Amino acid sequence: MLDSVFERSSDSLLQVLQLALDECINLDHSYICTDHILVALVSDFGGVAAEALGSMKIDEEAVRKEYDDKFKNKMESELPFSGRPDLSSGMPSVTLPVVAQSAGTMAETRKAYGMSDLTVQSLHRAYEYALFFGLSYINPEHLLLGILDLKECTAV
Repeated sequence: MLDSVFERSSDSLLQVLQLALDECINLDHSYICTDHILVALVSDFGGVAAEALGSMKIDEEAVRKEYDDKFKNKMESELPFSGRPDLSSGMPSVTLPVVAQSAGTMAETRKAYGMSDLTVQSLHRAYEYALFFGLSYINPEHLLLGILDLKECTAV
C-alpha cells in the first residue's frame, strides 16, 4: 500500500517528504516522525497546507521552537514502523525515493531512513483523502489532514 502512496504523490508532496528527511538527518534521527513532516509542511513547498497552518499563526519558527522545547536532545518522538522489517540493520525501515541533503549539500546516502508508524498511518490517510476528493494524486494538504486525524501524533 505504501508503494501506491509514492506512485500517486505529487511533486510538492515528494518535496515535503524530502524536507522531512533532511530534518530527520539534521537531528541525527533514524526515521521520519510526524513532527519532521510538520516542519516540512510549513515550508514554501507545503502549498495549501502551509497556507492553512499560516492562517492559524503556525509558522516554521513556531514549530521549531515547540519541537526544541519538547524533544531537544532526545531520540525520535514516535515508535518506528514495524510492518516491513529491514533485516540488515535490525531496525524496521522503509526506504524513500529521495536523495538525502545535509548541511546544504546534496549527497547520496546509503543509510536507509525509516518512518514512524504514525507517519505511515498518516500517509495512508492522505491517500484516502485524495481518493475521497476524487484526485489521482496526493498533495501536502492531504498529508496534513492525515496527520490531524491521528490524535496521538507528536505533531498534533
